[in-house]
Amino acid sequence: MITIQTDVWKVSGVNGVLFDKDGTLIDSHLYWGRIIERRAHAIIHYFSQRSDLYPDLCNAMGYSLTARKLRPEGPIALVSREEVIHTVDAFLAQQGIPSTPEILSDLFVKEHKLFLAELFEYIELLPSVLKLLASLKEHSIKTAIVTTDTIANTEAALRHLHIDHYFDAVIGKESTDEPKITGKPAQKALHILGLAPEESICIGDAPMDLIMAKKSDLKAGIGIASGQIGLDELRKYTPYVSMTMGSLSIVQD
Repeated sequence: MITIQTDVWKVSGVNGVLFDKDGTLIDSHLYWGRIIERRAHAIIHYFSQRSDLYPDLCNAMGYSLTARKLRPEGPIALVSREEVIHTVDAFLAQQGIPSTPEILSDLFVKEHKLFLAELFEYIELLPSVLKLLASLKEHSIKTAIVTTDTIANTEAALRHLHIDHYFDAVIGKESTDEPKITGKPAQKALHILGLAPEESICIGDAPMDLIMAKKSDLKAGIGIASGQIGLDELRKYTPYVSMTMGSLSIVQD
């Protein structure tokens, strides 16, 4: 067992760590920003709209073109794809543009398939992630990724970043019918890893990760402000927060 700690808190008795992917391991601003840009262009082209709608459309999906950052309020990367689609549908309705969730869903799927050709240009590991993963491996701690992305996309990204060997399991959107906030995806990961909740933690950058930790009775949820959510917001869900992964250290129990 290990203790994971910072200068202000520590969590002991840890045998397993569940990681979120986007915003926790991978730079979500770069990855999701590009996806939103592509979706916005596709929507404007499909509905034959004026190009000056582009910034507002990106903003509605949760990406600021001026800051080149995901917006803290989302919705992208914070809620399901279906919820993002309904947000976009409502935005288009406000602009007097007739649409349906079904049309938008088809556009999203087509654009994601096209995005795969340039996917690896927009996947970058966040600072200090590799150091933490190596330390966990050195201490024989079991690890898994629990993500709302597909298993295929996740495994491809891990191979590209040369970090696939650090993970014992990948739980993707198709692994369970339940969202993260139910705790079910974490429970699925623990079952595969052969771990009990009281010896496991979750590390993520969004409220849904920390809610998942509570719902699945994990020892702790650790919030990292490396995505689009700040420390103050993360503290509403857990006392264990840090600006970066680099602030975390590991000692043997």
